[in-house]
Amino acid sequence: MLLNTGGTSKELFGKKRQPGSVFAYRNSDPEMVALMIAKVTGMPFSEWVEQSVLKAIPIAGPGILRTDRHQNAFGSGAVQLTLMDWARFAAWVRDAYDGLDCLGNFLRDAARPQLSARGPNGPFTQFNHYGYFTWVDHKMVPDSFYAQGLGGQIVAWNKKNKRTMVVFSNESPANELGAIYRNWSKLH
Repeated sequence: MLLNTGGTSKELFGKKRQPGSVFAYRNSDPEMVALMIAKVTGMPFSEWVEQSVLKAIPIAGPGILRTDRHQNAFGSGAVQLTLMDWARFAAWVRDAYDGLDCLGNFLRDAARPQLSARGPNGPFTQFNHYGYFTWVDHKMVPDSFYAQGLGGQIVAWNKKNKRTMVVFSNESPANELGAIYRNWSKLH
């Protein structure tokens, strides 16, 4: 993913493009953020996740944080939780979304379109945009944002009515789930 930082960036084969003009989903982006958090906090990312997220939820456990030999958790898919703890995480995010603190501000920004995710070979064609590590602007449920996990986990939050969907599967039938979530989100 290219962030819009101004100026131009050099792509492969010497083509110049405006930052933020082309979407590319890469694991290196969350890995870099994990290293930045470790540097700023002075603790391995795995320890920060455990202290600042997992204990704040709180999860019932056990949870697994995949780490490298320096105890840095992999930011692109490090956390493995039980279905109930994913549901606890979903509720924690839903409740924090309206907060006036740093986390609430970040979540609201993360849930807004930051750059277009449309392209001929996009990994998640049901979304028009990408936020901060979230998929946003779903074709069927545009007032929602999604986290998609490495093993088929999906967490979706509806910004208007706070309805949350948690899917725990190795198969993610995105269109069918989108239709179910759309219909459920419309209920009063």
